[in-house]
Amino acid sequence: MKLIAFCGPHAAGKGDVGKGVFEFFGEGVLERIVPCTTRHPRPGEKHGRDYYFLSEEEFESHFRAGEFVFDVKIRGTQRSGTLRSELLSKKQAIVDIVPQGARIMRDLLLKEDKGQSLLVFIYASEEERRRRIKIRDPHVTDLEVERMIRHDPVDPNPNLYCKDFDLFVQNADGCLAQSVHTVATVIRHFLRI
Repeated sequence: MKLIAFCGPHAAGKGDVGKGVFEFFGEGVLERIVPCTTRHPRPGEKHGRDYYFLSEEEFESHFRAGEFVFDVKIRGTQRSGTLRSELLSKKQAIVDIVPQGARIMRDLLLKEDKGQSLLVFIYASEEERRRRIKIRDPHVTDLEVERMIRHDPVDPNPNLYCKDFDLFVQNADGCLAQSVHTVATVIRHFLRI
């Protein structure tokens, strides 16, 4: 198993970079690890493709059964996690996850001799992140944007993650194509294709 984990603060563009990388390599090269979440879908998101959208009761049932390789509470009310079966059923896969989850998955793959991982940290300026949050959801208030920025489970400072991550990419506004190209080049080497 070869795992590519995308991490970064809220609205840094890790999902967009991951989607661009997925499209760059095309069907059959990479699979997406679909996480579970208790939040409601955003416009355009689909159950089973973007997330498994679970009720709190469904999530708790998986949690009690020990089926998550990693789970976390986000902003106090939302729960997210990755099922162990979802991780281990893939051959070459990408996931968008918080740094702690990426480290846990990497360590599990190493410990059980199940494969290798490439951890990618995507970041952007706070100003860019604020603007992206407002674009994604025009109805969000400035107070809610501030709360998302201040209570992000991922610290936006990439220097804090130097020992754990293999690649750091600043995803500035207008540079998505360059960010995707940079990441895809490293992934191609990682996958040896």
